[in-house]
Amino acid sequence: MSINVYAVGRSGSGKSTAVRYMQRLIDARRYSTIYIKDYTILLDMSKEPEHQAKFRSNKRVGFDILDPSAYDIALERLLEQIKYLQSSKEYDVIFIEFARRTYKEPFDKLSEVLRNKDYILFVEASLEICMERIDRRTTGYCGEDRHYISDEIMTSYFSVDNWPYMNDDFAKQLGLPLNHLKAICNEGSETMLKDETKDYANFISLALNKQPKTAPQVENTPEISPAQPIEDIETNNMENSYSRDVVKLEKEQAVLVGD
Repeated sequence: MSINVYAVGRSGSGKSTAVRYMQRLIDARRYSTIYIKDYTILLDMSKEPEHQAKFRSNKRVGFDILDPSAYDIALERLLEQIKYLQSSKEYDVIFIEFARRTYKEPFDKLSEVLRNKDYILFVEASLEICMERIDRRTTGYCGEDRHYISDEIMTSYFSVDNWPYMNDDFAKQLGLPLNHLKAICNEGSETMLKDETKDYANFISLALNKQPKTAPQVENTPEISPAQPIEDIETNNMENSYSRDVVKLEKEQAVLVGD
């Protein structure tokens, strides 16, 4: 049975960077993984006639959400994706990313797929740092995360400081073991983020080692011994695993972007 790893935090916090890094590290152990996010769902919704009024194109690459009900609809669709992937039994790890103003209500809605063996990665940075990162990633950057969120939305919807609650009380309220929640304050270098993320990936890999693997990975993906701490291994196969799995799940999705 798959393990779910939920990655949450305000836009610009660095959670997509952390998730892709974790996925490469766990892929290196030849576990089967997939990475889904609700931004892809919201992007689809912004193009659907019945939902277009909930969105507003902004001055760069992206959109602002005008109607908060769009978040609820996206979460319902995300829930259906998770249920489908869990029932398919194709993946050892399902990485699930989303950003919300607060997190108790979204996880209450996901309660039917949340199990005490799952994990939550909370990546946070100050509102000002997140806004600076969003500005940089949409200026001369061509990567997956180049979508823009206006300062207006950031200072209104994403202004809540979730750190005290997420760091202290959240895991207990969800019934998760305390060490299954990893909170990272990502206000330093990318190297520091990767160091903390690597530790968490290693912790999850130990749990994976106690259960049977599902579908085998591609043959030329390097394997790491289960007893060996995860190292930072970069190969073309690991770099391509994110796109390969998302395309498999959403064959008609043309634009793959993240938070």
